[in-house]
Amino acid sequence: MDLQSILEKGESVEIEFKSEKRGPLSDNDIVEAAVCLANRNGGFLLIGVEDDGTVTGACPYPREEKGINPEKLRAMIFSRTSPGLWTKVWVEEIEGKQIIIIEVPKALVTATSYGKYLTRILGGDGRPSCVPLYPHELISILSEETKLDVTARTIELNVSVINEEAIDHVWKLCKGRNPDLEFVSRDELLRILGAVTPDGKLTLAGLLFLGKKEAIHQFIPHHEVILSVFKASDLVSQKRFISPLSILIFELIDEISRYNRGIGEVIKNGVRYEVPLFGMEVIREILANALVHRDYMSLGAISIEIHMDGRLRVNNPGGFVRGVTVHNLLSTPPRPRNPLLAEMFRITGIVERTGRGIDKVYLGQAVYGKPLPLWNVTESSVSVTIIGSEWERQLTEILINEELAPEEVLIVYHSYFKQGISVKDLAGALQRSSEEVEFFIQRLQSSGFLQREGDRVFLSKTRINVQELIISILKEKGPLSRSEISKFSGENPSKVYRILKKLLEMGIVRRQGKGKNTFYTLQNSR
Repeated sequence: MDLQSILEKGESVEIEFKSEKRGPLSDNDIVEAAVCLANRNGGFLLIGVEDDGTVTGACPYPREEKGINPEKLRAMIFSRTSPGLWTKVWVEEIEGKQIIIIEVPKALVTATSYGKYLTRILGGDGRPSCVPLYPHELISILSEETKLDVTARTIELNVSVINEEAIDHVWKLCKGRNPDLEFVSRDELLRILGAVTPDGKLTLAGLLFLGKKEAIHQFIPHHEVILSVFKASDLVSQKRFISPLSILIFELIDEISRYNRGIGEVIKNGVRYEVPLFGMEVIREILANALVHRDYMSLGAISIEIHMDGRLRVNNPGGFVRGVTVHNLLSTPPRPRNPLLAEMFRITGIVERTGRGIDKVYLGQAVYGKPLPLWNVTESSVSVTIIGSEWERQLTEILINEELAPEEVLIVYHSYFKQGISVKDLAGALQRSSEEVEFFIQRLQSSGFLQREGDRVFLSKTRINVQELIISILKEKGPLSRSEISKFSGENPSKVYRILKKLLEMGIVRRQGKGKNTFYTLQNSR
């Protein structure tokens, strides 16, 4: 480890500084700090360092001795944690002052010997802190780390708590989308879904998916969805939903659809296509994602916000499953928090059978040139915002009703908004390797969507309205010189000159400066 680099970067979720400037830390202080780190990702505990990274020196250990004995400190931590933590302890010196460094391994779950469960998080102020681990959080951690499906466990209720309306509803879904289930009996259907085990015991997933409201409330009292409608900052309406999941998702779709509307249209090859505020697949998949992947051991309701300015926000209890981040969301294999519940949604055809429903959310936005989903993820919640009111006519005309792979749609999308985007930047945006992105770029070149200039990718000139492209470039990057506009658009300077002249005459663009210092920008009204 680079000690100087750690001191300069400061504290983080994996790094904690402890001061002994005012006196030695107690054994409990040291043990609790180690437990905190272990129950997160592991990390380093530095004793003898202030919060700002200033080295003030560590006190002797054991306290009655004159020096620092790393082995005795390591043994103390092991003996006072359960299960015992095997740490590494050593001493380094900076400017004549000693620092005790304790390397703490990541643990499944550990506690102090006196029963304290703690973990390290980033607080609301962005600073790391040590907080208690509550029972429902312990269950969530164990279920993720050991691949234990909480929703697959059996509960002390019999099938009499099954909602017959939900069963009929699921049967109709299965008949329409899974013909193999058309002639099975009621009991067989429950077993195929996983609602009951082979020996007839009801699972938690079965209760959530098909149970009566009062029975669900008895076992999972925090199972509810609050849907609020806002006009600016004013709350217009609010509804509470507590139905079983097989019915609930359709209730939510119907409610959101009341506020959905067409916001434009395009005509392609003689066919008229309406541009919706929110695509139905986007609505269905974003809701299913919340219902299937929420942490049912965490308290709190799912919150849905419809904003009249064209935004849809879904807030979900429980952070991402470990190993999933915003930066690998499009590339990581499906990792449902509740596998049995996810399988019920797939068997009934409510969601994408491949488990890649999140791709449909991105594609549903990209095909209309809308902003991609905006994520806000914390330790205990996931929030996603869909902006439906902003769209790009030209990109919609390019992508609508085209048979393209998801990666190809996103490459065209990013190439539209960033003409001349590099392969490296495309790989980052798609969360794929550069080699894989190259494969899709070559396919798009062959089908006439893209053209290449070295490492840069441009939309094909046959696919794009150059006038609209120049307006888009000036909107994003202006003011620009004519040569810069030519570079970003991939068009020759003489053609750019003619288009700029036309845009000046139309009052869309204005010119600044003279000669070599001439720049172009959009009028304020654009």
